[in-house]
Amino acid sequence: ERLQIPIKKIHKWKPWVKDNQPRDEKLKSIVLLSVGTCIIVFLPSLVFNITQHWSYLESVYYTVITLTTIGFGDLVPGYFEKPERQQVKTQNVYRIILG
Repeated sequence: ERLQIPIKKIHKWKPWVKDNQPRDEKLKSIVLLSVGTCIIVFLPSLVFNITQHWSYLESVYYTVITLTTIGFGDLVPGYFEKPERQQVKTQNVYRIILG
């Protein structure tokens, strides 16, 4: 229901989209893909930005490299000697298990 809100707004903005079922399905796919990308890439990047004290661009780079299983090894989370190191390792285990 909530995912259809952007599509309904587009229907009001461009009424010719309303009568075209294939175009509506493509639009729905684009919206879902965009939201999914934001959740899968940009939200974990924000977490890495906060917990690892990396720039946001480094965090996005790390997330994309990790999700595509390339793993260059140039950025390693938890590679510092601070008290929160164990917490970071635990968070990484949860991220690996939950995907």
